[in-house]
Amino acid sequence: MIGDYPGAWDGMGEPEQSVLIEIHRAVSALLEDDSESVIDVSTLPLGVADLARLEDALGQGEVEATIEAGGKSTVRETGVSGVWIVEHFSESGSVLAKTIEVCEAPTILRAHREDIEIGRDELGRRLA
Repeated sequence: MIGDYPGAWDGMGEPEQSVLIEIHRAVSALLEDDSESVIDVSTLPLGVADLARLEDALGQGEVEATIEAGGKSTVRETGVSGVWIVEHFSESGSVLAKTIEVCEAPTILRAHREDIEIGRDELGRRLA
C-alpha cells in the first residue's frame, strides 16, 4: 500500500504505483478545475519492464495518431479517459521523449489559432 491507495497491482513495483497515484491525482485535478498535467516518464527511474507494466495498467484506448511535423510523434489514448501517452522520435527512430499527458486532448493534436484562420481563409477562397 502506498499512501491512501490500498489497491496494488500484482507484480507492480513501487515506482509504477507512484506514477499511477500521480496520474490519479492529475485526473482528479482535471475534473475539478481543468488543470492539465504532463508527466515526463522518460526522465523517471523506470526501466523498460517498469514502463511496460505501467502502460499495461493504464490499458489501451480507442484513439491513436501519428504526427509528422518536425520529426515523428505518436499519441495514444490509454484505457483511462483523459490520460494519453505521447512519444517523440528522432530521425533514426529512437525515443527522444515520452510523456503521459492528463488532459482532454494533447497539445500536439490541437490546431493552432493561426492555422485555423488560414484554413478559414482558404475555405472562403474555395467558396468564392
